[in-house]
Parts: sequence; C-alpha cells; structure tokens
Amino acid sequence: LWDWADLEGWPAVPMVGGLVAGGVQGATDADALGRGVGWGAVGAVSGAALGWWLGPRIWDEARGRWAGMTVGLAGGLVTGWVIGSLSGDDDPEAPGAPALSFRIPLGR
Repeated sequence: LWDWADLEGWPAVPMVGGLVAGGVQGATDADALGRGVGWGAVGAVSGAALGWWLGPRIWDEARGRWAGMTVGLAGGLVTGWVIGSLSGDDDPEAPGAPALSFRIPLGR
C-alpha cells in the first residue's frame, strides 16, 4: 500500500476483505483468530514452498518460481486460516474442519 489510491478498485478487495474478516473474527472469537493466524502462517510457508517447486513446471523459468510462490502463498494462507478458524472448538456439537487423511500403499 503506497497511496490511498491503491485502495480503489478490485485489487484492494483481498486487503480490505482480510482486514474486515480478521476484525470481525477477533471481536467475536479471539481463540479462532489465533488458530487461524497460526495455521494461516503454516499454510503460507507450505504453499510458498510448493509453489517454488511447482511454479517452473507450469510457467517459464524466468518467472515461474516467483509466480508459483505468490499463488501458493496466497492459497496456503487462505486454506490454513479457514481450517484453523474452523477447528479446535471445545464444543463437541460445533461444526469443525473435516479430518483429512491419506494412505500411501507401499506394496505387500
């Protein structure tokens, strides 16, 4: 954000939306905000690492790593925040994030 004019138009939607969503979540459930920030950071780092590896395989080498890291970081941040915000509630009847698992068959 270099100037107030940067807040005009659709490119500012993620920035303004994130501020509003974080403010509302912090005001209503501070524990969920803390979990969301923590898991969002984990998701951002993981997404950036995956994008660094996968980016050059999708785009040309000159900008592939940068583009992959940018897209991966954003996707990981949002995914981590949503999963962290929805999980960890002590109320057993509250909806939470689904348990995710996978198996790797190693043969017989």
